[in-house]
Amino acid sequence: MPSDGKGIVMISKEDNMKYKSSHSVLLDCGREEAWGKLKDLSLAPRYVPGVASMVFLTGRKEGIGAKRRVFPQKLDEEAIGWEEGREIVLALSKSGKAGFFPFKKARFRYLLTGGKPASMELSMEYDPMLGKTGHLLFGGIIDSRIRKTALALREFYNKK
Repeated sequence: MPSDGKGIVMISKEDNMKYKSSHSVLLDCGREEAWGKLKDLSLAPRYVPGVASMVFLTGRKEGIGAKRRVFPQKLDEEAIGWEEGREIVLALSKSGKAGFFPFKKARFRYLLTGGKPASMELSMEYDPMLGKTGHLLFGGIIDSRIRKTALALREFYNKK
C-alpha cells in the first residue's frame, strides 16, 4: 500500500488490519549495510526506545519463523515476512496470543528502499480492540512511538 511516509492511514480490508502508522527516515549508509543491521534481530535493544533486552524463542535467528521476546514489555515478535535485502514483517503477540491490549492484532514492518543513501520505512499495522474508539484513544500514542523508533533507528544506523 502506498504511504505518505508518515502518520496514520486506514488500510484495505484485505490486509485484515484497519490502521497503519508509518514513518520513514533517510540513512547515511547504503541499502546493503542497512540490511546487514536490520536482519540482525538481536540489535533491537540498541534502537527501539524502551526495549532493554531480548531473547530468541526459536533456533532461527533470521528468516521466516525467527522469533524474539523483548523486555521489559515481554512482547513476542515473529518474522512472518522476510524479503532478503528489503523487508521484514513481524507479527506481535504476548504469550502466543495475537490479541493484547490495545490490539486485536498487530504487526510491525521494516521496509528498505533506495540505494545510497537508503531509506527505511517503519510501520505498525493494527486492528484495535475498541475499534475506531481504540484508534481515537491510542492512535496518536502509537504514531508517536513509531516516529521515535524511526528516529532512534536512524541515529543508530548513522553512527560511525
